[in-house]
Amino acid sequence: MQTFQLTSLVDAQGILRLQSQLPLTLANQNVEVLLVVQSHPKNPVNKRPIGLLKGQFAVPNSFFETLPEEVLETFEGKT
Repeated sequence: MQTFQLTSLVDAQGILRLQSQLPLTLANQNVEVLLVVQSHPKNPVNKRPIGLLKGQFAVPNSFFETLPEEVLETFEGKT
């Protein structure tokens, strides 16, 4: 089995494009492609630690109050 490096990019329409240069020895032959897609990188670079801003701000009690009816209608797409 031979392996080849793929280059990828996401175009303006959000479509993932894969490209590879295959050797001429594979011309006119069936080629099987195995594509592994990960939703999260194996080693996130900028992972934020839990409790990063602990003690630096407080959530006000008003955060838990019911929203006004006009705001709720906007979220529900009624306005």
